[in-house]
Amino acid sequence: MSTLARRLTAAATVASTKYQLDAETVFGTRGLPGDPGFLIVGLRDAQDRIEGEYDSIELQRLLDKAVLNGDAIRSHAIVQAQSKTETATP
Repeated sequence: MSTLARRLTAAATVASTKYQLDAETVFGTRGLPGDPGFLIVGLRDAQDRIEGEYDSIELQRLLDKAVLNGDAIRSHAIVQAQSKTETATP
């Protein structure tokens, strides 16, 4: 492979990785393995299911259940909801 081809390949890899990380940050799916589109839809669904739940005991129960079932997406949504609840509480 020529030097130019190697440089272009390296630049494309860096750009692709940066794009992926930016998308994960914007959509709140950083750290979750899987297809970005699937993760976004799954995360939104999980957020909708727990919307309006502010009781920390209930959120902990839901988190325990999600972890037990291996549901990383729902666990992520619950942790986000809990952190928003804690920062909103004076």
